[in-house]
Amino acid sequence: MKTSQNLNKIISKFPKTELKSEKVELSVVGDISKLSKEITSQIKKTEQEKIKLKEANDRALDVREQGVDVFDRAMFIREEAKDGAKTLGVEANDIKGFKEFDDNISVLSKAFQSLLKMVK
Repeated sequence: MKTSQNLNKIISKFPKTELKSEKVELSVVGDISKLSKEITSQIKKTEQEKIKLKEANDRALDVREQGVDVFDRAMFIREEAKDGAKTLGVEANDIKGFKEFDDNISVLSKAFQSLLKMVK
């Protein structure tokens, strides 16, 4: 019993700030270790997402490029249909499927514009 009392007296004589600073240092070391793992994990996730974003961006540009070809051909056919209808003395909209075709060209154009705003 005396030994533990003597030990407590000896311990109580240690400067308390030293014990506190050691606890703080141990706490900081633990935080550093834990956060270092989280940082490494977050770096890996960020790099993976950057790769996915680049791939998606490249695919979007490919889709747009293919779509421009379709759009150009559609515009050519549209003008041919309008000219043909005019020659025959009818409205282009009287051609079966022309109105829907013409509307879809407009939808495609708007889709491209929207896509280009998203692509960087």
